[in-house]
Amino acid sequence: MSPTAISHLANDRLEHLLGRERLGVCVHACDGSIDRAVALYRWNATVSAALWEPLAHLEVALRNAMSNCLDERHRRAGRVGSWLDDTDHELDGRVRRHVAVARRRVRQKGKVPSDAQTISELGFGFWRYLVTRRHTALWPDLASAFPRTTLVLNHTGLPADRSDEGLAGWRAAMRALADCPNACVKISGLGIRGRPWRARDQAGVVLDAIAIFGASRCMFASNFPVDGLVGSYATIMNGFREIVADLPAAGQRALFWENAHRVYRIGGA
Repeated sequence: MSPTAISHLANDRLEHLLGRERLGVCVHACDGSIDRAVALYRWNATVSAALWEPLAHLEVALRNAMSNCLDERHRRAGRVGSWLDDTDHELDGRVRRHVAVARRRVRQKGKVPSDAQTISELGFGFWRYLVTRRHTALWPDLASAFPRTTLVLNHTGLPADRSDEGLAGWRAAMRALADCPNACVKISGLGIRGRPWRARDQAGVVLDAIAIFGASRCMFASNFPVDGLVGSYATIMNGFREIVADLPAAGQRALFWENAHRVYRIGGA
C-alpha cells in the first residue's frame, strides 16, 4: 500500500486493512498509541518509497558491473561462450539452476535468452550468492568491479573447515582477495561448533588474516548476538586482545577501532 493511499484513510480503517499483527510492531514501539503507531507506519512507508527507486538503479548497476567482470574473466581464461554457460563447471549447481530458470523465463516471454535478457531475470539473491565462500575463486575479479568502493570481507572469510586442507584453501582465497587494495577484512564469527570460544583455538586464523591483509586492513568485531552461542562479549574481546598482545600498540589501535572508524566513517569517536 503506497504512502499516498494510506494518507487518506482514517486510523481505525487503516488498522482494519493492515491487520493488528502487522501494525502491532508499531503499536508496541509507540507504547500502545494507535495514532502514533499509524504515524510511524506512514513514515516508514514514505521512507521505503523514497529508497525504492535508487535501490532499483543500484541493483541494475551492481549486477551489470559484476557480469562484465565475470565476462572478462571468462575471456581471459580462453573459454568459449558466455560466463553464464559455466563451461568449466566453476559455479555450483544452485547457480546453474538459477541461470536455466532465468533463460526459460526469457523464452516464455517470446524473447531470445541473450546474456542481457538472462541477467535481467536473475534476482539480487543470485548476485549475493556469487560472493559467498562457495565461490571464493571469483572474489578478486568481483572486487575489481568496484575499485573505488571499500569492500569488507565478513567473518574472516568463514574458515569453518579447520583441517589442514581447509585452512590451506582459506589462506589461498584470502591472499587472492588481499591483492585487491580496496578489500579489507572484519575478524569476527569465528565460533567452532560444539566448543566454547577460546583464544588458543582462534589465534592461528586471526594472526594469519592479519599477516595476509596487514593490520591496516583488518578490524575486530563481536558478531553479537550470534557469537553469544559460543562465548560472552568479554570472552571474545579479551581473547582478541590476548591474541594480538605482542603486536605494536599502533597496530592494536588500528585493529580495535581506528580501521572501523575509517572504513565505516564513524563520527565522534
